[in-house]
Amino acid sequence: MCWDAQTVIWLRSMRIAQGGALAEIETTRMITEKVAARAEAQVATTAATLRGSKKHRVAKKALGVYARRVSSNRRRNTDPKPGALERGIGANMRAKLKEFPDQRRRLNDLLARKATQSGHADR
Repeated sequence: MCWDAQTVIWLRSMRIAQGGALAEIETTRMITEKVAARAEAQVATTAATLRGSKKHRVAKKALGVYARRVSSNRRRNTDPKPGALERGIGANMRAKLKEFPDQRRRLNDLLARKATQSGHADR
């Protein structure tokens, strides 16, 4: 999970640094995902605690939530297929992307190159 988290941080930073609609989408997604992940982890740990699980099992439940989220973000951010960047966004954000077709193409190219260099292109 550690390497995946570092990759996601780097990819998101690159996307946000480019600005425009994709940066706005990624920033919004990042904030909402953090809130949702925390809530999901809290529910998982509360349920495990109420079942009488030991402390290390409760911690494992919380880390499992974050590990799944980080892994899916890494896959989404390194997926070179067309449309991967827009996966899971709402209609209003899709409309904003239409305003920036060149930026979307450049970012897709950059992510495809980085995925190839890091060995994630075969996924």
